Amino acid sequence: MRFILLSLITCLIFLCFGNVPIHAQTDIATNDLNRYVISSNYPIQDVFGNTEILRHNAEKITIHDLLEGSREFRFEPLTEDVISEDNVVWLHLALDPKLSLKNQQIVFKSNNDTYRYATPHDSIQVYYVHQGKIIDSTRSGIFVPASEKKLPFPANRSTFPVSLTKDEPVDFYIKIFDQNKIYPRMELRDPSIPFPQNTSSFWLSAFALILSIYVLAFFFYTKDRSYLYLFGFYAFIAIYEQFVESNLPLLELFFSEIPKASIIVWITLTLGSKVFFMQFGRKFTNLKAISPLWDKIVIGIIGYFILAIVIQLVMLSNGINPLDSYQFIFAGLGFLGVLIVTLRLLFFKDILLRYFAVSSIWSFIFSILGILWENGIIPFWNDVNPWIIANTGLMFILALAIARKLQFSERAKSEIEKVREIDAVKSRFFANISHEFRTPLSLILGPVNQSIENIPASENIGNETEIPVKGKHLKVMKRNALRLQHLVDQILDLSKLDQGEMQLRVQAGDLIKFLRAIIFSFESLTELKHIDFHTRFPKKIADTYFDRDKLEKLLVNLISNAIKFTPEHGEVSVVVEDNLKGIKIVVSDTGNGMSSEEVNKIFDRFYQTEGSHVQGTGIGLALVKELVTLYRGQIHVDSVEGEGTTFKVIIPYRKSDFKASEIVFSETELTVNSHFETMVFEDSEDVSEENIPNLNLPLLLIVEDNPDLREYIAEQMREDFRIETAKDGAQGLKLAKAHIPDIIISDVMMPKMSGTALCEAIKTTSITSHIPVILLTAKADQKARLDGLETGADDYITKPFEKRELLIRAQNLISQRANLREKFTSELKIKPTDVTLTSMDERFVKQVMHEIEQNIGNEFYSVEDLSSAIGFSRSQLNRKLKSLLGKSPNQMIREFRLIRAKEMLEQKSASVSEIAYEVGYSNLSYFSKSYKDTFGMLPSEV
Repeated sequence: MRFILLSLITCLIFLCFGNVPIHAQTDIATNDLNRYVISSNYPIQDVFGNTEILRHNAEKITIHDLLEGSREFRFEPLTEDVISEDNVVWLHLALDPKLSLKNQQIVFKSNNDTYRYATPHDSIQVYYVHQGKIIDSTRSGIFVPASEKKLPFPANRSTFPVSLTKDEPVDFYIKIFDQNKIYPRMELRDPSIPFPQNTSSFWLSAFALILSIYVLAFFFYTKDRSYLYLFGFYAFIAIYEQFVESNLPLLELFFSEIPKASIIVWITLTLGSKVFFMQFGRKFTNLKAISPLWDKIVIGIIGYFILAIVIQLVMLSNGINPLDSYQFIFAGLGFLGVLIVTLRLLFFKDILLRYFAVSSIWSFIFSILGILWENGIIPFWNDVNPWIIANTGLMFILALAIARKLQFSERAKSEIEKVREIDAVKSRFFANISHEFRTPLSLILGPVNQSIENIPASENIGNETEIPVKGKHLKVMKRNALRLQHLVDQILDLSKLDQGEMQLRVQAGDLIKFLRAIIFSFESLTELKHIDFHTRFPKKIADTYFDRDKLEKLLVNLISNAIKFTPEHGEVSVVVEDNLKGIKIVVSDTGNGMSSEEVNKIFDRFYQTEGSHVQGTGIGLALVKELVTLYRGQIHVDSVEGEGTTFKVIIPYRKSDFKASEIVFSETELTVNSHFETMVFEDSEDVSEENIPNLNLPLLLIVEDNPDLREYIAEQMREDFRIETAKDGAQGLKLAKAHIPDIIISDVMMPKMSGTALCEAIKTTSITSHIPVILLTAKADQKARLDGLETGADDYITKPFEKRELLIRAQNLISQRANLREKFTSELKIKPTDVTLTSMDERFVKQVMHEIEQNIGNEFYSVEDLSSAIGFSRSQLNRKLKSLLGKSPNQMIREFRLIRAKEMLEQKSASVSEIAYEVGYSNLSYFSKSYKDTFGMLPSEV
């Protein structure tokens, strides 16, 4: 509404200070009343004062009636610039030339020189009369075909040619028809003198054309149909201003003989532009979602405009000119409907609707002013007229609306990205927490199932059946049940904080004693991990108040987090200081540290440091931050990559720092909650009894960061495998290269190197590429399985798992390797020089055979030479060949030489001694013995 008031004030200023149009200079020659005497060749001569008019029954009067001189048809002096009551008039102009004039023009002038200097009429009929006789005639006007005009162009000027001979008077009888208004003011004009040009229409047209191209490109980019409708609206404005308001060049070029074309264009552009405008407003503002009722009303108005166009075109095709009077009825009703709708839309709270409504109201106000100005009722600026202000302002307001919508769109995209990011973080959280739940569940369900399996099949397990469970298993089950309880407690605490259900409950107590009890309980854990643990406390702080539960949870998360991320032989320190703002607790570690970007996110809900692969839910530090906020304390983090991290927490402890409702006066014994046990013993390992390994069993490497689960898997597989264990992927890869196990069982989420990264490294290293890998993980979704299998994993098992399933799958993979070994062995015996190879293992075998073949004649060629050429150590080469072919390198070299010798003997290519020497045997008797041991006959018998 303020925008509309500002527009009205602007209009009043224009009305008060607008300049009055300046008329063309007139001739100063002396004239009598009935005849204009031309005594000079001044290029522009106004003949208004010597023009006579006949209005009564002008439509029925013919030129012959006038020339007969009947008294019934009397002309009167012309006194009006504009005639609006009559549609047909006769004008009479008598010229008395005192000099000769060639190729001059009579031009009908508008009453607004600066807007439209030469005015058009629908049609005019001109008769040239000399001494009472018609000497010539011509026609002009917009609706007159060009072939009937002596001056056919431009069509939007009512002009006719004049050539005068000295002292030969000429009378001009002019019959004018116009549906709207007749402008009878005429001037005698030299056509070489240019007409005043109003360039504002050109620039407005150019501006609208540029905008139309821009929004059309915007439509193709955004696929938003509202911009397609806006393109149509701008294009119609550009066409109207350039081709209708200017000189109708396209109509003159292509439709000069069809005057009705201009009517069609005028009707289509004026009403069609409103169709595009209203349709644009609907789609641009999403009016249907805001108000279905008003959306239907707008659709009705759009339908009305389309119907009005169709009706008027039908009328035109039947010989009725709708511009006579119907156009104003159709247009007036439609524009009134648009005004009512946009006034109502202005009161909606939607900002885009208001932009659209303001643009429409702006256009309406200045269009009314334009009509008044065009008719000379009000003064205004010449170039920047109301029509220009109406359309330019409308386009400017719509440009602002588009900019605002783009701003909303960018915000929406940003919010969508944030939602996607939050969803991704939540997905990681659920993956992590499922891992956290599945691991202890495996360690609880595994011993339970094993105990049940130990019951003889003949016994029925009832409610009273006693099932023996090993003490070691009970400890593992209890430890992991407490761990599950701790995870659930953290999630519930966050939920309570979100809902505002968690409140501070502080009470008086010895704060330093309480902090010591919590902090020193971590000593056993740091000893197990070989971490130096340093502490420092003030001696005593008097009159302290604190919330035991909140402070314990806060400290437990901070310290356990520091220990978790600190490697063996690192350092963790906890320093407690009395601070003016409260108690200051500083927890530092010498772990890997974090980047500045990670530091800014670690308190975000569900966030987990990328690439760490450390087990965790990502809610511990988020809970710490929420608890510090609840405590009205402060927390700050400093971290340097490769050096470590320091958390600084300041917690108030004075009675005056808390509200009366937060203080509890009941005494409570200072104890540490039982769930803390899970944090202390989480990484402890039970020492199992040493069994003498059976060297004939396959070697199994177990890679698992959870010590309880690692020991549990080893215990279940020990009867069928020799066991090696690793606590992370990096250590697992090192052990795999050193021992070349027969099979590997690996967790997926581990520190330093994940299970998928380990699997990929195993499968892309020639030393270990043959080793089957089973991935063991809590991620049970299809994508996780595919990711694991794509890295080359041979099998994929989710937690919690059945002991028998894991054993069977491992044994199946061992059997498959045995079958593959037989395949290679058979291929080697059949044709050692031409084995088809595709996989890495087959390429390895081919490389070994190639090296042996290249050195087959060298009797001193040894296993050391072969392993050096392959790039393996002797033990690695021996393990690899044993796994693939069941043969040692020495056996490979020996069998290869003898098979080649057999081929040569069968081909009779040389003597026995020559063949023996060629395949690396210098001792003929040893060659004969070896040949007979392998093939059951002497070389000489072949």
